[in-house]
Amino acid sequence: MRLRNGEELVALLRGHTQVRWLVCGHVHLDQVIQRDGLTLLTTPSTCFQVSKVSQAAKILPGPPAFRVVDVHGDALSTRVLHLHAAGTDGL
Repeated sequence: MRLRNGEELVALLRGHTQVRWLVCGHVHLDQVIQRDGLTLLTTPSTCFQVSKVSQAAKILPGPPAFRVVDVHGDALSTRVLHLHAAGTDGL
């Protein structure tokens, strides 16, 4: 999935060295991309997930998930938490 003006956005952010992370939601994918000193984090959906490997958009059955982001000074830590229904043995 691509942002229409992604190249322009990265070029703009590249001019602001204090910007090191870009966190995006509503992408339905959990991805971490390093580009020109910028870390781009996409976030899974609280609804359905989309395949990372399919050429065409492919909806996957999967647990809803969300990303937790903690920023402390110059440090960022993040994790993705998947919600599992009780009684599914962790599936």
